[in-house]
Amino acid sequence: MARIRSLLKRLSVCLAALLMAAALIFRGDLTSAGAAGGLKLCAAVLIPSLFPFFVLSNLVSALGLGEWLGRVLRPVMRPLFGVGGAGSAALVLGLLGGYPAGAQTVASLYKGGRISRAEAGRLLRFCNNSGPAFIFGVLGEGLFHSVRLGALLYAVHAGGAVLTGILLRPREKPDERGAASAPPPAVPGFSSAFTASVRQAGSSIFQVCLFVVIFSALSSVLTALLGRFLPPAVSALAIGLLELSGGAAALAGSALPLAFRLTAASFLLGFGGLSVLAQTQALLEECGLRASGLLLPKLLQGALSAAAAYLFCVFFWPESLLYAPAFAPFGQRSAALFICLGALTLLCAAILYRIWKLTCGKQLQGRV
Repeated sequence: MARIRSLLKRLSVCLAALLMAAALIFRGDLTSAGAAGGLKLCAAVLIPSLFPFFVLSNLVSALGLGEWLGRVLRPVMRPLFGVGGAGSAALVLGLLGGYPAGAQTVASLYKGGRISRAEAGRLLRFCNNSGPAFIFGVLGEGLFHSVRLGALLYAVHAGGAVLTGILLRPREKPDERGAASAPPPAVPGFSSAFTASVRQAGSSIFQVCLFVVIFSALSSVLTALLGRFLPPAVSALAIGLLELSGGAAALAGSALPLAFRLTAASFLLGFGGLSVLAQTQALLEECGLRASGLLLPKLLQGALSAAAAYLFCVFFWPESLLYAPAFAPFGQRSAALFICLGALTLLCAAILYRIWKLTCGKQLQGRV
């Protein structure tokens, strides 16, 4: 069975490489436009919003500032998530900095000896999230043209992350010693810590931008191909699973009901896309961690966020369930349709969580 999985993995990688090569040869205009869009996204959004938080996360770890925050939040982190108080820095910076600042913080804490390997694995499942700069600026104001909708998306996104961490908390009592049993590393001076943090942050943001550019080019080709065979909403979801910003833009511009667009955008924010998983893996390789066990937890977070957004629309914003004029014949069935969608989302979340616990939950509790 292991040999079959290995063979299928190699075949899929080879097929993906061949498709990429074919896209570069036959649709070079699309790949160039997508890569240019990725560069604009990096220059306009990612570098201004992520780079300062990358520097801050490195400084927090190098100067031991996370220990102070850990002492304050230790009574919350240990009972809820099964990790030490030092992990609170990853949770806070992950919710404020955006993808993949949370993973960068976890890696810095682990390299600095502030958290154990098991704690790093647990933190990565729910601390690598989208930040307010992207949600409010790009999605809320830029795509949905409403800061209030940005606030709604950020609220359900943060709530889904916290709930994911609680649901995936290990059943057995966590090891209270963790990395705290080892003597804390020496704290360098501020000047040396700052220069090292800036240098490391520059290397990290460069890697992130490389992945954004290549996945933006791929999503551009995918948009052209799927647009011929799939409805716009399905095509937008497929693109979002690959690269978040492109899928969110396609969803925001569709003629579907606002509640559906918000629900789908919440799912994509919670999952992050394969581009974010690749960025996370690139950041974790330097410290010996792996992101291979994060797929199911991120799918669970996306499902929980989508369910929360849908339920909010049902109970507090029922007019958002109405279809656009192009879908007027289905207007009378919209409520039942969205109730089924919400139930299906919750069912998928429960199934994914159960599969994760049965297949790889025990193996991944001690590693990522």
